[in-house]
Amino acid sequence: IISDHSIFTANAYWSLSNLKSYEFTEEQIQAMLDWLAVNQNNKERYFIEFALGYAFEKKGGFEQSYRHYKTANQLKAGQYNIFKHKEFTKKLIENFSKENLIDAISGSNLPFIPIFIVGMPRSGSTLVEQILSSHSKVERLGELPYINQLLWEFEKESGSNYPDNLKQLTPQLISKYRQKYIELTKAHLNSQPMYITDKNPNNFEHVGFIKALFPEAKIIDTRRDFRANAFSLFRQLFIRGQEYSYSFTTIKEYYEDYLALMKLWEEKCEDDLILVQYEELVNNLANKVKELLSFLNLEFESACLEFYKTKQAVDTASSEQVRKPIYKAALEQWKNYEKFLPQFILEA
Repeated sequence: IISDHSIFTANAYWSLSNLKSYEFTEEQIQAMLDWLAVNQNNKERYFIEFALGYAFEKKGGFEQSYRHYKTANQLKAGQYNIFKHKEFTKKLIENFSKENLIDAISGSNLPFIPIFIVGMPRSGSTLVEQILSSHSKVERLGELPYINQLLWEFEKESGSNYPDNLKQLTPQLISKYRQKYIELTKAHLNSQPMYITDKNPNNFEHVGFIKALFPEAKIIDTRRDFRANAFSLFRQLFIRGQEYSYSFTTIKEYYEDYLALMKLWEEKCEDDLILVQYEELVNNLANKVKELLSFLNLEFESACLEFYKTKQAVDTASSEQVRKPIYKAALEQWKNYEKFLPQFILEA
């Protein structure tokens, strides 16, 4: 039992819970409760609250679990401005509806074709990436920051904010950013793959920019039953970003923005975007994997069905889960908390 009352101890307990496979003993749970009693004014006690939420969930104490998850989220929630995000989403839709940048410019030959896996966090994107990276012609590169990096550079060069600066995205800049992305990603490669995966869920905002740079790119949108997705976000402490996820209200508002943008990208990307529904993938793995590989013009390889054997590193919140065969328990997990969830989440 870790008895130290420092924030390092709190972080250690949370790290164990974040493995999603660790089971706390009764002594450890009591030690965490004792930690809270001593640290009632510690602003970072949400580490312990999230860990206790997980600990009681594993033991079937869902009411106690939800109480700790709720407290953790209240402690972690900041001043996230969902209205600012809605305004940004509106501008994206307006600008990309006017500017026909997607597929407008073709560049030089690529050393690989990028697959951008986008969607809401906790929607199955890590599972999809793990399946694809099990294929001999695909290399997993994880959550790359480079699209955001290029957008920041574009804002600096244009002197105005994205997406208001889209009219200034010239063929010369497209060629420059395209080449820079290639050079940045090459540094991660261990082989010479036909495809690479860039699994940054938040890139759903930037599909238009991505397709302007890479008409060849394939887009995979991972989606999950909203009730399950919303609760999975609520019970997860993110190391960075996803600040909207600590309130069911902002989760729902953010999800609506995501749906509005994906509707636009679906219209513009035509055959280069595919929707992968998590529940369908779990319930019908073989057929859905074959559909996904066909979308990428890849031959079926049985290794994709044994994705949990892939040795490539995984560094997301789902890292331990994708090391195991498909299991269906997560599909119904949210129902253990159904009576605690807001009605607007259940009816969405």
